Amino acid sequence: MTDTVPPHPRHRVPVEHRLLGLDRRTFPYAIGLVVVWLLWVVALPAIDGAVPWNDTTRAGEVFRVTDTATITPAAGWGVQEGLRTTDRTASGDTSADLVLVTAGAAFQVTSGPWTGTPAELVASGVLLDRAVLGDDFRPTSAGETVRTDDGDVGALTSFATPTVEGLIVAFVFDGTGVQIQATGTPAQLAAHAGDVDRMIASLSDEGDGS
Repeated sequence: MTDTVPPHPRHRVPVEHRLLGLDRRTFPYAIGLVVVWLLWVVALPAIDGAVPWNDTTRAGEVFRVTDTATITPAAGWGVQEGLRTTDRTASGDTSADLVLVTAGAAFQVTSGPWTGTPAELVASGVLLDRAVLGDDFRPTSAGETVRTDDGDVGALTSFATPTVEGLIVAFVFDGTGVQIQATGTPAQLAAHAGDVDRMIASLSDEGDGS
């Protein structure tokens, strides 16, 4: 579910966190957005429908996206990157960024240190995303919130480019920011809106969220 809230005051990024006037803390999140955007624009049109995914999600599977946070994907999405809670790795890593694709749509979860609010993470990410993508990136909504099944509240912004539309959603759990991005054509994003909403709502953190 989403709610409209009053816009937050402009947040000035501390000088130690700025590079060329932008918030360096959001770089991993912005890079994630560009990866998803390029994945849809460049890769998916060439391979979607031609090559079957050799790793697809099954009902009830859970992926760990931080040391304490998990998400439950919809069944049938292709797994490009991610660690199930049942996976064991040689490195000992138990969590990873998550990239899922299906029928021309992409869904990604990225995490990293963040000491601000979810709204500040989304707002700072929008500034950096616009710097990376230029005029092709256009926010289409702001000041919305989203709530998980556990009751944690995050911030949400919609965006559009000449070829795709998407959502950027952010949550903060005990100093760790979690950013979720869903991207696709307007038709495909609408077709998978139910899956996207349920996956966002399934985000769960073992600690205290904000």
